[in-house]
Amino acid sequence: MAGKVKSMKGILVECDEPTMEIITRLNSERNFIIQKLDDCHVLCNENVTEFLQQEVEREVENCTYASPAAQEARERLLKKRDAEQPQPPPQAPPANGKK
Repeated sequence: MAGKVKSMKGILVECDEPTMEIITRLNSERNFIIQKLDDCHVLCNENVTEFLQQEVEREVENCTYASPAAQEARERLLKKRDAEQPQPPPQAPPANGKK
């Protein structure tokens, strides 16, 4: 008698080793890895695609070092961008003259 074969849909994730560490840590919380193939490839449940993209991006942003000078320059650029955005026109007073 032949053994049963179980199939399931999944996604193949290819990444560098630091990203694999992030994915492995996330898996300890959600258990979505079907099988780790090597240091740069892992098969995951298909329903975690968006979660992985968002969480890996968030983790990379949190771990990226920026010098204080670079942070200040970024803040200045954001303030300048916000100041250059068009402001909504002032609202006209009501037609009946009441405020």
